Amino acid sequence: MNFKESKVRVVLDKNFKDDPVIVMRGSVIDEAEQGLLITGRIFMKVLEEDKMVEKPIDDETKLLFVPFGSIRFLEFIVSGSKYELLNKKITREAPLPSSKIDREGAF
Repeated sequence: MNFKESKVRVVLDKNFKDDPVIVMRGSVIDEAEQGLLITGRIFMKVLEEDKMVEKPIDDETKLLFVPFGSIRFLEFIVSGSKYELLNKKITREAPLPSSKIDREGAF
């Protein structure tokens, strides 16, 4: 399967039950036998107003290598779908303050 140039949402596997859920959103620019090269941003699921929502942990777009072994699941973001609108909304969010980022289980 060819992932190149696809917009994706990648949920990473957790090492421990209490670790935060880490999500990457972006575009696949290359793929290898070991994983995907993605240009995008890193997000963390946090509790906000009794809902789990994704918030960016910084405001930079980065080049990220994601090994297939660390991917819990991958979603393709199809152009024109309601998920593309949701993706645009989430990526415009302000980054989380450093006090809300769980550095022990995440970064």
